[in-house]
Amino acid sequence: MSAVRLPKQSSSGGRHFDEVAHTYDAVRIGYPAALFDDIFDYAGLPAVQRALEIGCGSGQATKSVATRGITILCIEPGANLAELAQQNLAGFRNVRVVRSSFEEWTLEPELFDLVFSANAIHWVNRRVRTRKTARALRPGGILAIFRSIPLGQPPVEREMDAIMGRLASEDEPSQLPKESDFRRSGYFEEFCKHRYEGAQVYDADSYADLLFTLQRYHRIPPEVRSERLSKVRDIVRENGGTILVRYVTHLLLARKKNHRPWWKRLFPAEQFQP
Repeated sequence: MSAVRLPKQSSSGGRHFDEVAHTYDAVRIGYPAALFDDIFDYAGLPAVQRALEIGCGSGQATKSVATRGITILCIEPGANLAELAQQNLAGFRNVRVVRSSFEEWTLEPELFDLVFSANAIHWVNRRVRTRKTARALRPGGILAIFRSIPLGQPPVEREMDAIMGRLASEDEPSQLPKESDFRRSGYFEEFCKHRYEGAQVYDADSYADLLFTLQRYHRIPPEVRSERLSKVRDIVRENGGTILVRYVTHLLLARKKNHRPWWKRLFPAEQFQP
């Protein structure tokens, strides 16, 4: 069994994921149970009654929060993903999915005890995401941001990269939110970070499907992409028939301050509307 590092995703736009919603739901790596334990150990579960999820996708992370009996409002801009999330979460009466971008969604200030986002908040406009998440939280409420990224760089990856082409390997400037962004905002305190490692095994077809869900590969013309993914399947089969994808998930936790930043006391609230 070979281990391979997943290619990084482009940070420009997120519409592609909606176009491949069912494949995305079938092959994307989930999130470790320990991550959710750490979120609620930090927050104190009785203190969390209402949660907001930014970019729920197909509802992979949502389920792990919903099973704890918390009322969740999920914001998802993609029509296909929102519909799929509604189907996947139909058994949870405490979950509601709203199709909207986070930027355009009209919030009721300080309504939520928890705002969380799994592999999604980096798609939100930089000028909006920090202050709007803060406005959604009650004082003392919890922000939880987590994202999975690849580990390892075995020789087989270089062969795959050569097949997929340099175009697919070029990354645009990162738009990922940083801890410093939230620290500088003045809205949050008590920052805490966790790290989790995991792995998942894919066969040739499911690994090609996984690559198909990565937006960066959709810069390749469809007919060329299809041919190259076929060659990737051949590589997997020639190297034992499976690929072990190793990854690390990073979790950032923070608590909204109970007092307003000094500039919010000096300027009218409407100046800080998204």
